[in-house]
Amino acid sequence: MQKFIDRTDLQIKSVVALDHLKNYIYVEAEKEAHVKEACKGLRNIYASAKITLVPIKEMADVLYVESKNVDLARDTWVRMKLGVYKGDLAKVVDVDNVRQRVTVKLIPRIDLQVLASKLEGRVVAKKKTFVPPPRFFNIDEAREMHIRVERRRDKDSGEYFEMVDGLMFKDGFLYKPVSIKSIHTQGIQPSFDELEKFKKPGDDMNGDMSSLNTLFSNRKKGHFMKGDAVIVVKGDLKNLEGWVEKVEDTTVHIRPKISDLPKTLAFNEKELCKYFKPGDHVKVVSGVQEGTTGMVVKVDGHVLIILSDTTKEHIRVFADHVVESSEITTGITRIGDYELHDLVLLDNLSFGVIIRVETEAFQVLKGVPDRPEVVLVKLREIKSKIDRRTSAKDKFNNMVATKDVVRVVEGACKGTQGPVEHIHKGILFIYDRHHLEHAGFICAKAQSCILVGGSTGGRRGNGMDAADARMGALRSPASILQSPGRLPPRGPQMNYGGRFGGGGRGGRGHDALVGKCIKIKSGPYKGYRGRVKEVTGVLVRVELDSLMKIVTVKRDDIADTPTVATPFR
Repeated sequence: MQKFIDRTDLQIKSVVALDHLKNYIYVEAEKEAHVKEACKGLRNIYASAKITLVPIKEMADVLYVESKNVDLARDTWVRMKLGVYKGDLAKVVDVDNVRQRVTVKLIPRIDLQVLASKLEGRVVAKKKTFVPPPRFFNIDEAREMHIRVERRRDKDSGEYFEMVDGLMFKDGFLYKPVSIKSIHTQGIQPSFDELEKFKKPGDDMNGDMSSLNTLFSNRKKGHFMKGDAVIVVKGDLKNLEGWVEKVEDTTVHIRPKISDLPKTLAFNEKELCKYFKPGDHVKVVSGVQEGTTGMVVKVDGHVLIILSDTTKEHIRVFADHVVESSEITTGITRIGDYELHDLVLLDNLSFGVIIRVETEAFQVLKGVPDRPEVVLVKLREIKSKIDRRTSAKDKFNNMVATKDVVRVVEGACKGTQGPVEHIHKGILFIYDRHHLEHAGFICAKAQSCILVGGSTGGRRGNGMDAADARMGALRSPASILQSPGRLPPRGPQMNYGGRFGGGGRGGRGHDALVGKCIKIKSGPYKGYRGRVKEVTGVLVRVELDSLMKIVTVKRDDIADTPTVATPFR
Protein backbone atom coordinates (compact mmCIF):
# COMPACT_ATOMS: atom_id res chain seq x y z
CA MET A 1 0.00 0.00 0.00
CA GLN A 2 2.83 2.41 0.95
CA LYS A 3 4.73 1.58 -2.23
CA PHE A 4 1.64 2.41 -4.28
CA ILE A 5 1.28 5.75 -2.47
CA ASP A 6 4.97 6.50 -3.07
CA ARG A 7 4.37 6.01 -6.83
CA THR A 8 6.69 3.02 -6.95
CA ASP A 9 6.39 1.18 -10.27
CA LEU A 10 4.60 -2.01 -9.15
CA GLN A 11 4.15 -4.60 -11.85
CA ILE A 12 1.71 -6.75 -9.88
CA LYS A 13 -2.08 -6.58 -10.37
CA SER A 14 -3.63 -7.57 -7.03
CA VAL A 15 -2.99 -9.10 -3.62
CA VAL A 16 -5.42 -11.30 -1.66
CA ALA A 17 -5.23 -12.54 1.94
CA LEU A 18 -7.76 -15.20 2.96
CA ASP A 19 -9.18 -15.32 6.48
CA HIS A 20 -9.23 -19.09 6.65
CA LEU A 21 -5.62 -19.50 5.37
CA LYS A 22 -3.16 -17.92 7.81
CA ASN A 23 0.46 -16.90 7.02
CA TYR A 24 -0.03 -16.89 3.22
CA ILE A 25 -0.91 -14.25 0.64
CA TYR A 26 -1.89 -14.57 -3.03
CA VAL A 27 -0.31 -12.17 -5.53
CA GLU A 28 -1.57 -11.75 -9.11
CA ALA A 29 1.29 -11.00 -11.51
CA GLU A 30 2.76 -11.85 -14.91
CA LYS A 31 6.16 -13.07 -13.63
CA GLU A 32 7.67 -14.39 -10.40
CA ALA A 33 10.32 -11.66 -10.51
CA HIS A 34 7.60 -9.00 -10.33
CA VAL A 35 6.29 -10.59 -7.11
CA LYS A 36 9.74 -10.63 -5.47
CA GLU A 37 10.36 -7.01 -6.43
CA ALA A 38 7.02 -5.92 -4.94
CA CYS A 39 7.68 -7.78 -1.66
CA LYS A 40 11.23 -6.43 -1.27
CA GLY A 41 11.62 -4.36 1.89
CA LEU A 42 8.32 -5.39 3.47
CA ARG A 43 8.44 -6.68 7.02
CA ASN A 44 6.76 -9.99 7.92
CA ILE A 45 6.98 -11.13 4.27
CA TYR A 46 9.80 -13.49 3.46
CA ALA A 47 10.40 -12.97 -0.23
CA SER A 48 13.33 -15.39 -0.10
CA ALA A 49 10.90 -18.21 0.70
CA LYS A 50 9.63 -20.44 -2.06
CA ILE A 51 7.00 -18.82 -4.31
CA THR A 52 4.50 -21.32 -5.72
CA LEU A 53 2.38 -20.85 -8.84
CA VAL A 54 -1.27 -21.62 -8.08
CA PRO A 55 -2.61 -24.38 -10.40
CA ILE A 56 -5.22 -23.21 -12.89
CA LYS A 57 -7.89 -25.52 -11.41
CA GLU A 58 -7.45 -23.91 -7.97
CA MET A 59 -7.41 -20.26 -9.07
CA ALA A 60 -11.19 -19.84 -8.94
CA ASP A 61 -11.33 -21.25 -5.39
CA VAL A 62 -8.92 -18.55 -4.20
CA LEU A 63 -11.50 -15.84 -4.87
CA TYR A 64 -14.50 -17.91 -3.76
CA VAL A 65 -16.63 -16.11 -1.18
CA GLU A 66 -18.48 -18.40 1.17
CA SER A 67 -22.15 -17.46 1.26
CA LYS A 68 -24.00 -16.95 4.50
CA ASN A 69 -26.23 -19.69 5.81
CA VAL A 70 -29.81 -19.17 4.66
CA ASP A 71 -32.43 -19.38 7.38
CA LEU A 72 -35.35 -21.04 5.60
CA ALA A 73 -38.72 -21.74 7.16
CA ARG A 74 -41.96 -23.33 6.04
CA ASP A 75 -44.20 -21.24 3.75
CA THR A 76 -41.25 -19.22 2.45
CA TRP A 77 -41.47 -18.26 -1.23
CA VAL A 78 -38.45 -19.17 -3.37
CA ARG A 79 -37.54 -19.47 -7.05
CA MET A 80 -35.89 -22.41 -8.77
CA LYS A 81 -32.37 -22.00 -10.20
CA LEU A 82 -31.93 -25.00 -12.48
CA GLY A 83 -33.59 -27.24 -15.05
CA VAL A 84 -37.02 -26.85 -16.66
CA TYR A 85 -38.31 -25.12 -13.50
CA LYS A 86 -35.69 -22.35 -13.65
CA GLY A 87 -37.30 -19.08 -12.54
CA ASP A 88 -40.54 -20.73 -11.39
CA LEU A 89 -42.10 -19.72 -8.08
CA ALA A 90 -42.18 -22.40 -5.37
CA LYS A 91 -43.28 -22.63 -1.75
CA VAL A 92 -41.17 -24.33 0.92
CA VAL A 93 -43.19 -27.03 2.71
CA ASP A 94 -40.40 -28.83 4.60
CA VAL A 95 -36.82 -27.99 5.65
CA ASP A 96 -34.01 -30.46 6.46
CA ASN A 97 -31.21 -28.31 7.90
CA VAL A 98 -28.99 -31.34 8.55
CA ARG A 99 -28.85 -32.47 4.92
CA GLN A 100 -29.29 -28.91 3.58
CA ARG A 101 -32.35 -29.91 1.57
CA VAL A 102 -35.90 -28.60 1.30
CA THR A 103 -39.15 -29.89 -0.16
CA VAL A 104 -40.85 -27.33 -2.37
CA LYS A 105 -44.36 -27.17 -3.78
CA LEU A 106 -44.65 -25.91 -7.36
CA ILE A 107 -46.78 -26.16 -10.49
CA PRO A 108 -45.52 -29.13 -12.55
CA ARG A 109 -44.09 -28.85 -16.05
CA ILE A 110 -44.69 -32.35 -17.35
CA ASP A 111 -45.50 -33.53 -20.87
CA LEU A 112 -47.89 -36.42 -20.18
CA GLN A 113 -47.47 -37.77 -23.72
CA VAL A 114 -43.70 -38.04 -23.28
CA LEU A 115 -44.14 -39.55 -19.81
CA ALA A 116 -46.57 -42.17 -21.12
CA SER A 117 -44.16 -43.11 -23.92
CA LYS A 118 -41.30 -43.38 -21.43
CA LEU A 119 -43.26 -45.67 -19.09
CA GLU A 120 -44.22 -47.87 -22.05
CA GLY A 121 -40.55 -48.27 -22.95
CA ARG A 122 -40.71 -46.30 -26.19
CA VAL A 123 -37.73 -44.14 -27.11
CA VAL A 124 -38.61 -40.45 -27.11
CA ALA A 125 -36.33 -37.94 -28.83
CA LYS A 126 -35.47 -35.13 -26.44
CA LYS A 127 -36.27 -31.59 -27.56
CA LYS A 128 -33.66 -29.35 -26.02
CA THR A 129 -35.41 -26.06 -26.73
CA PHE A 130 -38.92 -27.06 -25.68
CA VAL A 131 -40.03 -26.59 -22.08
CA PRO A 132 -43.51 -27.91 -21.17
CA PRO A 133 -45.88 -25.17 -19.95
CA PRO A 134 -46.90 -25.20 -16.25
CA ARG A 135 -50.09 -27.24 -15.75
CA PHE A 136 -51.69 -28.73 -12.67
CA PHE A 137 -51.43 -32.51 -12.63
CA ASN A 138 -54.74 -34.22 -13.48
CA ILE A 139 -55.06 -37.83 -12.25
CA ASP A 140 -57.95 -38.68 -14.57
CA GLU A 141 -56.10 -37.36 -17.60
CA ALA A 142 -53.01 -39.38 -16.65
CA ARG A 143 -55.00 -42.59 -16.25
CA GLU A 144 -56.69 -42.05 -19.63
CA MET A 145 -53.19 -42.12 -21.12
CA HIS A 146 -52.50 -45.41 -19.26
CA ILE A 147 -50.06 -43.79 -16.83
CA ARG A 148 -49.93 -45.73 -13.57
CA VAL A 149 -50.82 -43.56 -10.57
CA GLU A 150 -50.31 -44.95 -7.04
CA ARG A 151 -51.40 -43.42 -3.75
CA ARG A 152 -48.69 -43.74 -1.10
CA ARG A 153 -47.82 -42.32 2.27
CA ASP A 154 -44.59 -40.37 2.61
CA LYS A 155 -42.43 -41.80 5.39
CA ASP A 156 -41.00 -38.40 6.39
CA SER A 157 -44.10 -36.18 6.46
CA GLY A 158 -46.78 -38.86 6.92
CA GLU A 159 -48.92 -37.27 4.19
CA TYR A 160 -50.46 -39.15 1.27
CA PHE A 161 -49.33 -38.37 -2.28
CA GLU A 162 -50.09 -39.59 -5.80
CA MET A 163 -46.88 -41.19 -7.06
CA VAL A 164 -45.99 -41.29 -10.77
CA ASP A 165 -42.56 -42.51 -11.86
CA GLY A 166 -41.02 -41.42 -8.55
CA LEU A 167 -42.67 -37.97 -8.61
CA MET A 168 -44.97 -36.83 -5.78
CA PHE A 169 -48.20 -34.98 -6.55
CA LYS A 170 -50.92 -33.57 -4.32
CA ASP A 171 -53.86 -31.32 -5.25
CA GLY A 172 -52.30 -30.92 -8.71
CA PHE A 173 -48.98 -29.58 -7.34
CA LEU A 174 -45.59 -31.24 -7.59
CA TYR A 175 -43.74 -31.80 -4.29
CA LYS A 176 -40.04 -31.88 -5.12
CA PRO A 177 -37.10 -32.44 -2.71
CA VAL A 178 -34.16 -30.23 -3.78
CA SER A 179 -30.88 -28.92 -2.42
CA ILE A 180 -30.89 -25.49 -0.80
CA LYS A 181 -28.18 -24.49 -3.30
CA SER A 182 -30.62 -25.02 -6.20
CA ILE A 183 -33.10 -22.33 -5.10
CA HIS A 184 -33.07 -18.53 -4.93
CA THR A 185 -34.12 -17.25 -1.51
CA GLN A 186 -33.25 -13.55 -1.62
CA GLY A 187 -35.26 -10.78 -3.27
CA ILE A 188 -38.26 -12.96 -4.14
CA GLN A 189 -41.23 -10.81 -5.18
CA PRO A 190 -44.11 -12.99 -6.39
CA SER A 191 -46.75 -11.34 -8.55
CA PHE A 192 -50.39 -11.38 -7.51
CA ASP A 193 -51.28 -13.80 -10.32
CA GLU A 194 -48.52 -16.21 -9.25
CA LEU A 195 -49.69 -16.21 -5.65
CA GLU A 196 -53.31 -16.68 -6.69
CA LYS A 197 -52.41 -20.00 -8.36
CA PHE A 198 -51.18 -21.31 -5.00
CA LYS A 199 -54.27 -20.07 -3.16
CA LYS A 200 -56.76 -22.66 -1.94
CA PRO A 201 -60.51 -22.07 -2.50
CA GLY A 202 -61.82 -19.80 0.24
CA ASP A 203 -58.41 -18.36 1.15
CA ASP A 204 -58.13 -14.58 1.48
CA MET A 205 -55.01 -13.20 -0.15
CA ASN A 206 -55.04 -10.22 2.20
CA GLY A 207 -54.98 -12.49 5.23
CA ASP A 208 -52.24 -14.80 3.93
CA MET A 209 -49.49 -13.75 6.31
CA SER A 210 -46.88 -15.97 4.64
CA SER A 211 -47.37 -14.03 1.41
CA LEU A 212 -47.28 -10.68 3.18
CA ASN A 213 -44.19 -11.66 5.22
CA THR A 214 -42.38 -12.59 2.01
CA LEU A 215 -43.27 -9.23 0.47
CA PHE A 216 -42.21 -7.30 3.55
CA SER A 217 -38.91 -9.17 4.02
CA ASN A 218 -37.83 -8.43 0.43
CA ARG A 219 -38.46 -4.69 0.54
CA LYS A 220 -35.72 -2.47 -0.79
CA LYS A 221 -34.03 0.13 1.38
CA GLY A 222 -35.95 3.40 1.32
CA HIS A 223 -39.26 1.67 0.63
CA PHE A 224 -41.22 4.24 2.67
CA MET A 225 -40.77 7.95 2.06
CA LYS A 226 -42.15 11.05 3.76
CA GLY A 227 -45.72 11.71 2.64
CA ASP A 228 -46.58 8.10 1.73
CA ALA A 229 -50.06 6.99 2.76
CA VAL A 230 -49.81 3.80 4.84
CA ILE A 231 -52.01 1.38 6.77
CA VAL A 232 -51.10 -0.75 9.79
CA VAL A 233 -51.36 -4.49 9.04
CA LYS A 234 -50.29 -5.99 12.39
CA GLY A 235 -50.72 -5.37 16.08
CA ASP A 236 -53.32 -3.64 18.23
CA LEU A 237 -53.65 -0.69 15.85
CA LYS A 238 -54.32 -2.85 12.79
CA ASN A 239 -56.14 -0.99 9.94
CA LEU A 240 -55.05 2.41 11.28
CA GLU A 241 -54.35 4.79 8.38
CA GLY A 242 -51.83 7.60 8.33
CA TRP A 243 -49.00 9.39 6.53
CA VAL A 244 -45.26 8.87 6.87
CA GLU A 245 -43.52 11.71 8.71
CA LYS A 246 -40.02 10.29 9.25
CA VAL A 247 -38.06 7.08 8.59
CA GLU A 248 -35.23 5.87 10.85
CA ASP A 249 -33.69 2.56 9.71
CA THR A 250 -36.50 0.03 10.26
CA THR A 251 -38.67 2.40 12.30
CA VAL A 252 -41.30 4.50 10.55
CA HIS A 253 -42.98 7.46 12.26
CA ILE A 254 -46.48 8.15 10.95
CA ARG A 255 -49.08 10.86 11.49
CA PRO A 256 -52.36 9.01 12.18
CA LYS A 257 -55.55 9.93 10.38
CA ILE A 258 -57.51 9.86 13.67
CA SER A 259 -57.12 13.18 15.48
CA ASP A 260 -57.60 11.71 18.99
CA LEU A 261 -54.27 9.83 18.80
CA PRO A 262 -50.82 11.37 19.38
CA LYS A 263 -49.34 13.50 16.60
CA THR A 264 -46.89 10.77 15.57
CA LEU A 265 -46.67 7.04 16.23
CA ALA A 266 -43.65 4.78 15.69
CA PHE A 267 -44.00 1.40 13.95
CA ASN A 268 -41.66 -1.25 12.65
CA GLU A 269 -41.69 -1.10 8.83
CA LYS A 270 -42.94 -4.73 8.69
CA GLU A 271 -46.12 -3.61 10.46
CA LEU A 272 -47.00 -1.15 7.68
CA CYS A 273 -48.15 -1.38 4.09
CA LYS A 274 -48.72 1.32 1.49
CA TYR A 275 -52.28 2.53 1.03
CA PHE A 276 -53.98 3.96 -2.06
CA LYS A 277 -57.50 5.03 -2.97
CA PRO A 278 -59.46 4.78 -6.25
CA GLY A 279 -58.47 7.54 -8.67
CA ASP A 280 -54.78 7.62 -7.74
CA HIS A 281 -52.38 7.36 -10.69
CA VAL A 282 -49.57 4.95 -9.84
CA LYS A 283 -46.52 3.17 -11.25
CA VAL A 284 -45.52 -0.42 -10.51
CA VAL A 285 -41.91 -0.41 -9.25
CA SER A 286 -41.33 -4.12 -8.59
CA GLY A 287 -42.61 -7.54 -9.57
CA VAL A 288 -43.64 -8.98 -12.93
CA GLN A 289 -45.63 -5.84 -13.87
CA GLU A 290 -42.69 -3.50 -13.14
CA GLY A 291 -42.80 -0.31 -15.19
CA THR A 292 -46.56 -0.39 -15.79
CA THR A 293 -48.50 2.79 -15.08
CA GLY A 294 -52.21 3.30 -14.65
CA MET A 295 -55.10 4.47 -12.51
CA VAL A 296 -56.35 2.67 -9.41
CA VAL A 297 -59.97 1.66 -10.03
CA LYS A 298 -60.52 -0.60 -7.03
CA VAL A 299 -58.86 -1.36 -3.69
CA ASP A 300 -59.30 -4.85 -2.23
CA GLY A 301 -57.38 -4.90 1.03
CA HIS A 302 -53.68 -4.89 0.12
CA VAL A 303 -54.42 -5.60 -3.53
CA LEU A 304 -54.98 -2.88 -6.15
CA ILE A 305 -56.83 -3.23 -9.44
CA ILE A 306 -55.22 -0.82 -11.93
CA LEU A 307 -56.39 0.25 -15.38
CA SER A 308 -53.20 0.10 -17.46
CA ASP A 309 -52.32 3.18 -19.53
CA THR A 310 -50.89 1.05 -22.36
CA THR A 311 -53.23 -1.95 -22.72
CA LYS A 312 -56.39 -0.44 -21.14
CA GLU A 313 -56.78 -3.71 -19.24
CA HIS A 314 -57.23 -4.33 -15.53
CA ILE A 315 -54.16 -5.68 -13.74
CA ARG A 316 -53.87 -6.75 -10.11
CA VAL A 317 -50.83 -5.88 -8.01
CA PHE A 318 -49.97 -5.56 -4.34
CA ALA A 319 -50.16 -2.05 -2.95
CA ASP A 320 -46.61 -2.54 -1.66
CA HIS A 321 -45.34 -2.80 -5.25
CA VAL A 322 -46.48 0.62 -6.49
CA VAL A 323 -45.79 4.31 -5.93
CA GLU A 324 -47.88 7.35 -6.75
CA SER A 325 -46.72 8.79 -10.07
CA SER A 326 -47.91 11.03 -12.90
CA GLU A 327 -45.68 9.22 -15.43
CA ILE A 328 -47.34 7.42 -18.35
CA THR A 329 -45.26 4.65 -19.93
CA THR A 330 -45.62 3.16 -23.39
CA GLY A 331 -44.37 -0.28 -22.34
CA ILE A 332 -42.21 -2.84 -24.15
CA THR A 333 -43.45 -4.66 -27.23
CA ARG A 334 -40.74 -7.25 -27.91
CA ILE A 335 -38.64 -9.93 -26.20
CA GLY A 336 -36.25 -11.97 -28.34
CA ASP A 337 -37.82 -13.00 -31.64
CA TYR A 338 -41.40 -12.43 -30.48
CA GLU A 339 -43.39 -9.23 -30.29
CA LEU A 340 -46.84 -7.99 -29.40
CA HIS A 341 -49.73 -9.53 -31.42
CA ASP A 342 -47.62 -12.40 -32.82
CA LEU A 343 -49.32 -15.80 -33.23
CA VAL A 344 -47.14 -18.34 -31.40
CA LEU A 345 -47.05 -22.10 -30.85
CA LEU A 346 -46.82 -23.12 -27.18
CA ASP A 347 -46.84 -26.91 -27.57
CA ASN A 348 -48.26 -29.52 -29.92
CA LEU A 349 -51.85 -28.74 -28.90
CA SER A 350 -52.02 -25.10 -27.86
CA PHE A 351 -51.33 -21.81 -29.60
CA GLY A 352 -52.33 -18.20 -29.10
CA VAL A 353 -51.73 -14.50 -29.68
CA ILE A 354 -49.38 -12.40 -27.55
CA ILE A 355 -51.59 -9.72 -26.00
CA ARG A 356 -49.08 -8.26 -23.55
CA VAL A 357 -45.29 -8.17 -23.23
CA GLU A 358 -43.94 -7.98 -19.69
CA THR A 359 -40.36 -7.65 -18.46
CA GLU A 360 -39.60 -11.38 -18.54
CA ALA A 361 -42.72 -13.05 -19.92
CA PHE A 362 -45.67 -12.83 -22.32
CA GLN A 363 -49.40 -12.91 -21.75
CA VAL A 364 -50.93 -15.13 -24.43
CA LEU A 365 -54.62 -15.44 -25.37
CA LYS A 366 -54.92 -19.13 -26.20
CA GLY A 367 -56.93 -20.43 -29.15
CA VAL A 368 -59.84 -21.67 -27.04
CA PRO A 369 -63.07 -20.37 -28.65
CA ASP A 370 -65.48 -21.46 -25.90
CA ARG A 371 -64.03 -19.17 -23.24
CA PRO A 372 -61.12 -16.69 -23.21
CA GLU A 373 -58.06 -18.28 -21.59
CA VAL A 374 -54.99 -16.13 -20.88
CA VAL A 375 -51.72 -17.73 -19.76
CA LEU A 376 -48.39 -16.26 -18.68
CA VAL A 377 -45.51 -17.88 -20.57
CA LYS A 378 -41.77 -17.30 -20.56
CA LEU A 379 -39.61 -16.93 -23.64
CA ARG A 380 -38.25 -20.49 -23.40
CA GLU A 381 -41.79 -21.94 -23.28
CA ILE A 382 -42.61 -20.73 -26.81
CA LYS A 383 -41.74 -23.23 -29.53
CA SER A 384 -42.02 -20.97 -32.57
CA LYS A 385 -43.89 -18.18 -34.31
CA ILE A 386 -46.72 -19.15 -36.68
CA ASP A 387 -46.25 -17.17 -39.89
CA ARG A 388 -48.28 -19.27 -42.30
CA ARG A 389 -51.05 -17.36 -44.09
CA THR A 390 -53.93 -19.79 -44.14
CA SER A 391 -57.65 -19.44 -44.73
CA ALA A 392 -60.82 -20.97 -43.33
CA LYS A 393 -64.50 -21.27 -44.24
CA ASP A 394 -67.17 -19.31 -42.41
CA LYS A 395 -70.70 -20.46 -41.56
CA PHE A 396 -71.82 -20.06 -45.21
CA ASN A 397 -68.64 -21.62 -46.67
CA ASN A 398 -67.16 -18.27 -47.70
CA MET A 399 -63.36 -18.35 -47.68
CA VAL A 400 -62.00 -16.10 -44.92
CA ALA A 401 -58.43 -14.79 -45.10
CA THR A 402 -56.44 -12.46 -42.87
CA LYS A 403 -57.60 -8.83 -42.91
CA ASP A 404 -61.13 -9.89 -43.95
CA VAL A 405 -63.85 -8.46 -41.72
CA VAL A 406 -66.08 -11.03 -40.03
CA ARG A 407 -68.97 -10.93 -37.61
CA VAL A 408 -69.39 -13.47 -34.80
CA VAL A 409 -72.93 -14.91 -34.90
CA GLU A 410 -72.58 -17.75 -32.37
CA GLY A 411 -70.96 -18.28 -29.00
CA ALA A 412 -69.93 -16.07 -26.11
CA CYS A 413 -68.71 -13.23 -28.37
CA LYS A 414 -71.87 -13.13 -30.51
CA GLY A 415 -72.42 -9.72 -32.12
CA THR A 416 -68.79 -8.59 -32.20
CA GLN A 417 -67.15 -7.67 -35.50
CA GLY A 418 -63.68 -6.84 -36.76
CA PRO A 419 -60.81 -7.75 -39.10
CA VAL A 420 -59.18 -11.19 -38.84
CA GLU A 421 -55.57 -10.87 -37.69
CA HIS A 422 -54.61 -14.56 -37.50
CA ILE A 423 -56.03 -17.93 -38.62
CA HIS A 424 -54.86 -21.33 -37.34
CA LYS A 425 -56.60 -24.72 -37.35
CA GLY A 426 -59.99 -23.16 -38.15
CA ILE A 427 -59.71 -20.67 -35.27
CA LEU A 428 -59.93 -16.94 -35.98
CA PHE A 429 -58.28 -14.24 -33.89
CA ILE A 430 -60.38 -11.14 -34.51
CA TYR A 431 -59.45 -7.60 -33.50
CA ASP A 432 -62.33 -5.50 -32.21
CA ARG A 433 -61.31 -1.96 -31.31
CA HIS A 434 -64.35 -1.65 -29.03
CA HIS A 435 -63.35 -4.75 -27.01
CA LEU A 436 -61.23 -3.48 -24.10
CA GLU A 437 -60.23 -6.87 -22.69
CA HIS A 438 -57.34 -9.00 -24.00
CA ALA A 439 -55.87 -6.10 -26.01
CA GLY A 440 -58.98 -6.09 -28.22
CA PHE A 441 -58.57 -9.68 -29.46
CA ILE A 442 -61.42 -12.19 -29.69
CA CYS A 443 -61.00 -15.90 -30.37
CA ALA A 444 -63.77 -17.70 -32.28
CA LYS A 445 -64.31 -20.67 -34.57
CA ALA A 446 -64.52 -19.81 -38.26
CA GLN A 447 -67.80 -21.75 -38.47
CA SER A 448 -69.26 -19.41 -35.82
CA CYS A 449 -68.60 -16.33 -37.98
CA ILE A 450 -69.83 -14.87 -41.24
CA LEU A 451 -67.76 -12.89 -43.71
CA VAL A 452 -68.87 -9.27 -43.94
CA GLY A 453 -69.87 -8.78 -47.57
CA GLY A 454 -69.83 -12.51 -48.28
CA SER A 455 -72.61 -14.79 -49.50
CA THR A 456 -75.33 -15.51 -46.96
CA GLY A 457 -75.97 -19.11 -47.93
CA GLY A 458 -78.00 -18.80 -51.15
CA ARG A 459 -81.75 -18.90 -51.44
CA ARG A 460 -81.86 -20.61 -54.83
CA GLY A 461 -79.04 -23.10 -54.96
CA ASN A 462 -75.27 -23.24 -55.02
CA GLY A 463 -74.39 -21.29 -58.14
CA MET A 464 -77.37 -18.99 -58.62
CA ASP A 465 -76.13 -16.14 -56.44
CA ALA A 466 -72.88 -15.87 -58.33
CA ALA A 467 -74.71 -16.00 -61.66
CA ASP A 468 -77.14 -13.30 -60.53
CA ALA A 469 -74.23 -11.17 -59.46
CA ARG A 470 -72.54 -11.53 -62.85
CA MET A 471 -75.78 -10.65 -64.64
CA GLY A 472 -76.21 -7.63 -62.39
CA ALA A 473 -72.72 -6.50 -63.29
CA LEU A 474 -73.65 -6.46 -66.99
CA ARG A 475 -76.80 -4.42 -66.49
CA SER A 476 -76.53 -0.78 -67.47
CA PRO A 477 -78.07 2.08 -65.52
CA ALA A 478 -79.88 2.92 -68.79
CA SER A 479 -82.09 -0.11 -68.30
CA ILE A 480 -83.37 1.43 -65.09
CA LEU A 481 -86.12 4.02 -65.57
CA GLN A 482 -85.05 7.40 -64.26
CA SER A 483 -86.71 10.76 -64.20
CA PRO A 484 -85.38 13.19 -66.86
CA GLY A 485 -84.13 15.53 -64.18
CA ARG A 486 -81.74 12.88 -62.81
CA LEU A 487 -80.13 11.94 -66.16
CA PRO A 488 -76.38 12.69 -66.35
CA PRO A 489 -75.30 15.59 -68.64
CA ARG A 490 -74.28 13.35 -71.52
CA GLY A 491 -77.11 10.90 -71.04
CA PRO A 492 -76.78 7.41 -69.69
CA GLN A 493 -73.63 5.56 -70.66
CA MET A 494 -73.11 1.91 -71.32
CA ASN A 495 -69.82 0.38 -70.25
CA TYR A 496 -69.27 -2.53 -72.59
CA GLY A 497 -66.15 -3.68 -70.77
CA GLY A 498 -68.21 -5.76 -68.38
CA ARG A 499 -68.20 -3.09 -65.67
CA PHE A 500 -70.99 -1.03 -64.24
CA GLY A 501 -72.02 2.04 -66.19
CA GLY A 502 -71.36 5.37 -64.58
CA GLY A 503 -71.98 9.08 -64.78
CA GLY A 504 -70.19 11.52 -67.05
CA ARG A 505 -66.40 11.50 -66.99
CA GLY A 506 -66.19 14.99 -65.69
CA GLY A 507 -68.93 14.93 -63.08
CA ARG A 508 -70.13 13.09 -60.01
CA GLY A 509 -73.39 11.74 -61.38
CA HIS A 510 -75.23 8.65 -60.27
CA ASP A 511 -73.25 5.41 -60.72
CA ALA A 512 -74.39 1.85 -60.21
CA LEU A 513 -71.22 1.15 -58.19
CA VAL A 514 -72.21 3.60 -55.46
CA GLY A 515 -73.34 1.70 -52.38
CA LYS A 516 -72.06 -1.64 -53.69
CA CYS A 517 -69.72 -3.87 -51.70
CA ILE A 518 -66.68 -4.56 -53.86
CA LYS A 519 -63.30 -6.28 -53.67
CA ILE A 520 -60.11 -4.60 -54.87
CA LYS A 521 -58.19 -6.88 -57.24
CA SER A 522 -54.98 -4.89 -57.78
CA GLY A 523 -52.98 -1.94 -56.53
CA PRO A 524 -51.78 -1.11 -53.01
CA TYR A 525 -55.12 -2.19 -51.47
CA LYS A 526 -55.33 -5.52 -53.32
CA GLY A 527 -57.53 -8.04 -51.49
CA TYR A 528 -59.40 -5.50 -49.37
CA ARG A 529 -63.19 -5.33 -49.36
CA GLY A 530 -65.32 -2.27 -48.89
CA ARG A 531 -68.33 -0.19 -49.87
CA VAL A 532 -68.21 2.33 -52.72
CA LYS A 533 -68.96 5.83 -51.43
CA GLU A 534 -68.41 7.92 -54.58
CA VAL A 535 -67.38 7.56 -58.24
CA THR A 536 -65.58 10.36 -60.12
CA GLY A 537 -64.59 9.38 -63.64
CA VAL A 538 -61.93 6.68 -63.41
CA LEU A 539 -61.49 7.13 -59.64
CA VAL A 540 -63.57 5.43 -56.97
CA ARG A 541 -63.70 6.28 -53.25
CA VAL A 542 -64.09 3.13 -51.17
CA GLU A 543 -64.70 2.73 -47.44
CA LEU A 544 -62.52 -0.25 -46.44
CA ASP A 545 -64.17 -2.53 -43.88
CA SER A 546 -60.97 -3.76 -42.23
CA LEU A 547 -59.09 -0.44 -42.02
CA MET A 548 -62.18 1.62 -41.17
CA LYS A 549 -61.15 4.42 -43.55
CA ILE A 550 -61.98 5.78 -47.02
CA VAL A 551 -59.39 5.42 -49.79
CA THR A 552 -59.31 6.36 -53.47
CA VAL A 553 -58.55 3.65 -56.04
CA LYS A 554 -58.72 3.37 -59.81
CA ARG A 555 -61.86 1.90 -61.31
CA ASP A 556 -59.73 -0.69 -63.12
CA ASP A 557 -58.48 -1.98 -59.74
CA ILE A 558 -61.98 -3.14 -58.76
CA ALA A 559 -63.04 -6.73 -59.40
CA ASP A 560 -65.54 -7.27 -62.22
CA THR A 561 -68.13 -8.91 -59.98
CA PRO A 562 -69.11 -6.93 -56.90
CA THR A 563 -70.33 -8.60 -53.77
CA VAL A 564 -74.09 -8.22 -53.66
CA ALA A 565 -74.65 -9.18 -50.06
CA THR A 566 -74.92 -6.26 -47.70
CA PRO A 567 -72.28 -6.24 -44.94
CA PHE A 568 -73.45 -6.37 -41.37
CA ARG A 569 -72.94 -3.12 -39.57
